[in-house]
Amino acid sequence: MIDFNHLNKNKETYFSHFKFAVSVSLNLFIRSIFFLIHGFVPFVQIPKIFNIDYTLNLFENLKKYTDERKQ
Repeated sequence: MIDFNHLNKNKETYFSHFKFAVSVSLNLFIRSIFFLIHGFVPFVQIPKIFNIDYTLNLFENLKKYTDERKQ
């Protein structure tokens, strides 16, 4: 659960790791707000940049980034 070598294993500094984790968190938070609104008010469309396809693309790019930094 606690891995003090996590930053070294991922070749990151504390700040770069913080920036990455916060950006993922905020991105998901914003997307969840749009989906919550859409759930209550279905006729309000989710902007294209926040829809499922773009979210999947975001995660594919994040996965590539996390895989590449370990090499």
